[in-house]
Amino acid sequence: MNPHWQLGSERRRRGTVQPQRYVYPSGTRARRRGIIGLLAAIIVAVVLVLGFWKPGFFVTTKLDVNAAQTGVQQILTDETNGYGAKNVSNVKCNNGVSPTVKKGDTFDCEVSIDGTKRQVTVTFQDDKGTYEVGRPK
Repeated sequence: MNPHWQLGSERRRRGTVQPQRYVYPSGTRARRRGIIGLLAAIIVAVVLVLGFWKPGFFVTTKLDVNAAQTGVQQILTDETNGYGAKNVSNVKCNNGVSPTVKKGDTFDCEVSIDGTKRQVTVTFQDDKGTYEVGRPK
C-alpha cells in the first residue's frame, strides 16, 4: 500500500468528523436561566409597583365632570359656605370632559346666574381631587 494514500484518506476522514461541542457542567445553564428569570421577574414587579401604587405613572386620576358640575352648582348656591347665588343653572364644566386631577391645575365652568352667562374657575387643591371654586366672573 501507498503510505501517502493512507495519510490522505486519514485526512479526509478527519475532515468529516463533527467538531466537539463544549459541554457545560451539570446544571450551569439551568442555573443561569433561573437567575435571568428571577431578575426579569424582579424588574417586572418593580415597574408594576411604581406604575400603579399611590397612583403611579400608569394611573391618572380623573374628576367626574358630572359630579364636578353638581358640586360647582351647590357651592355657588350655598348661602353658608358658598357664594349664595340665586337661580344657578346650565352648569357646564371643562366642555363636558373629565379633567385630570393634579394639584394647582384649573378648569373652567360656564354657568347661568339669574339668566346671565358667567364663568367660574375651579382649582385643584391637592392630587386627591379636592377643588376650590372661584367667584363667578
